[in-house]
Amino acid sequence: MRLFFSTLEPHATDLFALPGESGNRSYEMPPPTFQDDHSAEMPECVMQLSEGQRRNLLTVLRRVERAAWYVEEHMRQETHADLALTLFTGTPNALQAEAFLLLASLLRQKVVQLALECGLERKEESYLQAVKATFTLLWADLEDARPEKLQRYGAEHPRTEAWLGPRLQEVIELVLTLNGIADSTRDAQQVLHAHDWSNDEPIQSETREDEPVNTLISSQETEREQT
Repeated sequence: MRLFFSTLEPHATDLFALPGESGNRSYEMPPPTFQDDHSAEMPECVMQLSEGQRRNLLTVLRRVERAAWYVEEHMRQETHADLALTLFTGTPNALQAEAFLLLASLLRQKVVQLALECGLERKEESYLQAVKATFTLLWADLEDARPEKLQRYGAEHPRTEAWLGPRLQEVIELVLTLNGIADSTRDAQQVLHAHDWSNDEPIQSETREDEPVNTLISSQETEREQT
């Protein structure tokens, strides 16, 4: 479950939006629907599939369906994600986007057809459980990135722990709070009331783009010594 957005990626910010393009494209097809119906006669060869074979087929087809859905969802987005640590490139042109939408829709229809013919049952998947699983793993990764553990990758500046530790702790606390909302150990209303979103200021970096963190730490240490 480490790749949480293999489960929830269609809800993430877009990767492939075409600037200025509307979501209504000429090749967009109505989404295929699936009803758990086992009245259709299955071919004898399908009826002879073992439980393991059916489970493998179901797993692969679910991944195909989700991948096609992922493409459809992102093709309909109109703006690029504004992320601090990721720059999305390789935006498809208009014709490629049209082809993606057409093929993804056809692919999903083929999966629906196969699911019905093979009598494959729809499986439930909890969005909240997926959130919890993902952010639990992220919490573990963040704990492993604490300054005292980063020393495994090389020597640190003497002030790194004092500077980085509290900042990383804030990230960890937010991740744990989000996790708590997912498993209902934290009250969503209390969390919302604890933050006065109307007074939040835009996030600004404490360092200039051309000033590395170690330089900032050193300058802050010098200032303290002078005072």
